[in-house]
Amino acid sequence: MIRWCAYCQTFDGQSPPFNNFSFTHGICKACAITVKEGRKSIVKKPDVESFFKALFESVECGILVEPKALIAKSRSLELPVPDLFLGVLHPLLQRIGLYFEEGKMSYEKEHLFSDTVLSILNELPKVEVSDRCPVALLSPPDNRHSIRPEFLKRLLISEKGLHAEIIANAPTTSQEYLKVFLERQPKIVGVSIALPTQANYIDDLLRWRGDHKNKLGAPAVFIGGPASESLKNHHFAKEHGVYVSELADVKFTLDQIAQICTETAT
Repeated sequence: MIRWCAYCQTFDGQSPPFNNFSFTHGICKACAITVKEGRKSIVKKPDVESFFKALFESVECGILVEPKALIAKSRSLELPVPDLFLGVLHPLLQRIGLYFEEGKMSYEKEHLFSDTVLSILNELPKVEVSDRCPVALLSPPDNRHSIRPEFLKRLLISEKGLHAEIIANAPTTSQEYLKVFLERQPKIVGVSIALPTQANYIDDLLRWRGDHKNKLGAPAVFIGGPASESLKNHHFAKEHGVYVSELADVKFTLDQIAQICTETAT
């Protein structure tokens, strides 16, 4: 089985049976050290594991999870918001996605929970942040979901204190790019892509970035999402200095973004 750290969302090796390629969640060594240094473990707590299983069973049965009740339950378990994201909702979305790909879950059930997660994010209280380093997050126009950018936005705010904004209507032309980014002037642009074919949108984005470099500068570009892994060796990533980072590898991504913001602010 494939071991996956439920906290930082990284690959953590394999365990028997090796011919079974399904996912099992645990905690990696680095996060175990973090836990020892004072942060609560969401993996070691049986009541949180039961919470995770109950949510998955609800999705399997097609039962709508009420966002306010879910948030109230997470608070009763004393889960900080980042732990709710990284240790419960994100692994759950991954497991549901795998079940959907394997034909074990219907399209309707998969989308029902995805929409529920977006509702949960909307229910969480707003956080006041500094606008000293704006981060613009967007998805190609044909992406239905915006869950990954929503996760990243919340984590940038809570973990790094950085201002991040999701661009609801992603630019589709050079002039739209100029208009959108002239107003925000982000130092970093994060793009979530679901399919390798959406690499074409990245090509367009980088071309617009070059067209307006003199007016807007050239913000760093992070590419994440399910298809980002296939783009690491793509020519534009090397030629244009684009940072391709799987957004599931949250801690590494947050550190990269914070470092770039710090460097450009000085």
